[in-house]
Amino acid sequence: MANTKSAIKRIKKNEKRRLRNLAIRKTVRIAVKRVERALKGQSVEEALAQYNEAAKALEKAASKGAIHRNKAARKKSRLMKKINELKNRSNPQEQAPNKPKKTTFFTRSFFLSLPVVYPKHQKARSTADSLGTAPVFSPRSIHASSRKIAVRRSGATRADRRRAIFTANGWTPRVAASASGASAASRTMSMSRTC
Repeated sequence: MANTKSAIKRIKKNEKRRLRNLAIRKTVRIAVKRVERALKGQSVEEALAQYNEAAKALEKAASKGAIHRNKAARKKSRLMKKINELKNRSNPQEQAPNKPKKTTFFTRSFFLSLPVVYPKHQKARSTADSLGTAPVFSPRSIHASSRKIAVRRSGATRADRRRAIFTANGWTPRVAASASGASAASRTMSMSRTC
């Protein structure tokens, strides 16, 4: 229960605002329903006339704070989209010609053309390899992650990518045939360390 003058006043103001917002929202709902009714009647001219009224009601409601301005914009956009669909269905010859799809500079080929940049520890490893002091890395080490980027760009299959990552880390694929035969389905791949 409010026990200060300002709290009592705030309750009264909130109730007045609530009633005003209810009335504004009701007019918006009615205006939107009129547009939808005109759309069901397949009348483009009537729908456009009703849309103008609905747009005014939505803008007024947004300016008064009865609804959020983004909600008003979304409602107007969706109504206009429905009107345009009806217009295009009724007059197919007046449709705008399809424009070519807008392409951007950053296409897949652009990213594929970029050079692969290895982190500093990769460069240190290559020099250590030449000196014969390279540390032993597991195939799941973080050093494989930079190579994965290069392999993924090549468009290879999953098995090829896996094989490339293993061989890049010093593992060599060894294909072993089963006892029944050397069919492709029965072959298994194991890895052996070379470095």
